[in-house]
Amino acid sequence: MAMTKTHRHEEKSSRFMSWGLPAVLAVALLAVGAACTAGGGESETRTPVAQATPTANAPQSAIPDFILQAPPPVREAYTFAVEHPEVLEYVPCFCGCGAGGHENNLDCFVSEFRADGTISYDSHAFGCQICVDIALDSKQMLAQGASLMEIRQFIDEKYGDAGPATDTSQPPAESGG
Repeated sequence: MAMTKTHRHEEKSSRFMSWGLPAVLAVALLAVGAACTAGGGESETRTPVAQATPTANAPQSAIPDFILQAPPPVREAYTFAVEHPEVLEYVPCFCGCGAGGHENNLDCFVSEFRADGTISYDSHAFGCQICVDIALDSKQMLAQGASLMEIRQFIDEKYGDAGPATDTSQPPAESGG
């Protein structure tokens, strides 16, 4: 008995459902699971996504769309990173991004501050709650008058068990503290 087109289609659909669909789902789950990790150190994880001027009053057109459309806490964290790189450069991140070349929490938000005043944003923190939470905790502590060392110690204690830390420099010694 010859197989009709309908039977061949049903056979192909059945084969896809038995192994193809699970494979597609597995790849999708791996992609979601890697959202807050480095992705094997490939350069794509640090590719700049946009440029903008580093002022708090930058025109909306100079801010990348992914930041403008982000939830308020994510926008707030990106703004803090741009306005206070001197804080986040001494704050480690604990999401696993160190494997991708990040050295501190600042790297999760900004790839480069250029000499011409523009910024190359990193989109990593856009999809990583740990990065955002660390930046916002640092912002809150700075607003309360905490020193860089106090901020660093708090972040180390709070997030130390979340994952591997970036290899972040210690803050400089502060006088009178």
